[in-house]
Amino acid sequence: MGTTSAVPATLMAAGLSSLSRAEHAARQAFDLAAEQLPCGPGSADLAFVFFSSAHAGQAGLIASAARAAMPNAAIVGCSAESVIGGSQELEDRPGLSVLACQMPGVTVRAFPLSRLTNIDPANPNQVERVREIAGMTHEHRATFVLLDPFGLPTSRTLGALDKASRLGLADDERAVVIGGMASGASSVGGNAFLLDGQVIRDGGVGLSINGPVTIDTVVSQGCRPIGPNLVVTAAQGNTVQRLGGRPAFQAIREVIADLEDDEKQMLSRGVFLGVVVDEHRRHFGRGDYIVRAILSANEADGSIALSDYVRIGQTVRLHARDANAAHEDLELLLDAQKLHDHPAGCLLITCNGRGTRLFDQPHHDASTVRRAFEAVRKGVPTIGSASHGVGQPMPIAGFFAAGEVGPIQGRTYLHNHTACCALFRGAAV
Repeated sequence: MGTTSAVPATLMAAGLSSLSRAEHAARQAFDLAAEQLPCGPGSADLAFVFFSSAHAGQAGLIASAARAAMPNAAIVGCSAESVIGGSQELEDRPGLSVLACQMPGVTVRAFPLSRLTNIDPANPNQVERVREIAGMTHEHRATFVLLDPFGLPTSRTLGALDKASRLGLADDERAVVIGGMASGASSVGGNAFLLDGQVIRDGGVGLSINGPVTIDTVVSQGCRPIGPNLVVTAAQGNTVQRLGGRPAFQAIREVIADLEDDEKQMLSRGVFLGVVVDEHRRHFGRGDYIVRAILSANEADGSIALSDYVRIGQTVRLHARDANAAHEDLELLLDAQKLHDHPAGCLLITCNGRGTRLFDQPHHDASTVRRAFEAVRKGVPTIGSASHGVGQPMPIAGFFAAGEVGPIQGRTYLHNHTACCALFRGAAV
């Protein structure tokens, strides 16, 4: 019987500052992270840096400070409406958050997403080019993307990265694309992105990780399926004309009429339609749908318009979103992750429509993730225990996004109102 040897531990550290001056905030956040890495910040292989709009004008200073603090690391980051660190969500106020990672044996590459703007995901040769640009090797584990909402052809870019990340992988292998859209500005050129020691203002940045590390994802769409499944029997583009042979608008009204009063109340925040991702499954559960907003309804012809394309033959189901459903969904998905090794750290990207805009209490998503992994059995070392030993809090950093990127059933999607987690674990060889 063969034995399994563990690779050197993946070590992670996080730092958060709410200081109002960018240079002071950067120094405080990087110093906090440095205290947690046993070999100091110079040992970091990569770092994610997120800073609030209040600091976006000093992005160059932040980039220089990051490079000085972590001279050997690949560095990516972006401006955001709000940032996350530990169990805190600094909403609509100055904040700078960093997640530093030491990953022995791992290779990383940071790259500008603007290099992918002319890529056609339907062209196999160009998909190979994407792998080259993004630095994906045969040991590719994940590509993180921080996208500019303005000017970047998001659908095509994500489609190219999704295909490239799955190219040449065996059935039991997997790589993920995860990230989010910068939310620090509402116009072209307003967001700032860090790419190693430089600042760029358009397109966004990506970072690929290859080698002995496991990166698991949690994509909580924050919705609860209600009512029966329906089949699309007529559709064009993002317009659904008929469901189960009836006008779509009529079919949905009939489903709503049959709901319990508490389910009808949940729909007061909006009606969503979950579209089944993999039609080959015999049964469809909570994680089998990609949730899309119903943008409009036309009573005259009975059609509805979705925030995505839909095809004839797809199975759909009404979904409702409220604070209780969002909390329940995130907790259920995190419960499943407790069956695995304790993570070394977490990158958390949540929608700027969540936070106190959705929940009654602040810090909901960050504190829920932190709480999920707080209970470590006594005497059992965690992965990355040098940076957060038994009983120590797991490093968490992230930001509030204007759109979140994460996998559902192995495919990459752009989401809204979602909480996406990347959980870093060591790998066995």
